Amino acid sequence: MQLHESIKIMEVRTGTAQDTLRVASLHTDSWQAAYAGLMPASYLDGPLRDQQAGMWKSRLAPAAQRDGDGSGPGQGVP
Repeated sequence: MQLHESIKIMEVRTGTAQDTLRVASLHTDSWQAAYAGLMPASYLDGPLRDQQAGMWKSRLAPAAQRDGDGSGPGQGVP
């Protein structure tokens, strides 16, 4: 197999409201892996997923109304 046949092209685009659950799930999964043993399991395995979904819904829903002003996901996120 030649190298160029295995390369996948990544598309970078502005997040939309339809991305909310996938982004929140990725964010939650990363917190669960990174903070296991440091934060209470009752939080990481409990309300965290719903909190992340709500946060990303508020961040991504307005993205469709912006004209590329640079204030999307990742702006000010640690």
